[in-house]
Amino acid sequence: MKKPSEKPLSDVADSMERWFGIAIVLLVIILFFWAVKSFFFNTTDYLDKKDSQKVRCQTHWTVIDATTEFAAKKAYEKCIDK
Repeated sequence: MKKPSEKPLSDVADSMERWFGIAIVLLVIILFFWAVKSFFFNTTDYLDKKDSQKVRCQTHWTVIDATTEFAAKKAYEKCIDK
């Protein structure tokens, strides 16, 4: 005879399938938010780096000490490309 506290095996399997489904959905949601966060922070870091690089190159000695406007422009472009 079965003990009254035991559940049928099919009920346990259905319960496990539900938990695996919930776990997979949660994992997908977490990975999605992690990917969005990483993309956002990498993009803002890149933009901040470019802005700070422009400011640094505008005050670089090769740009300031250039004798002509053309030489200053070339020195600025060279500094930005680094």
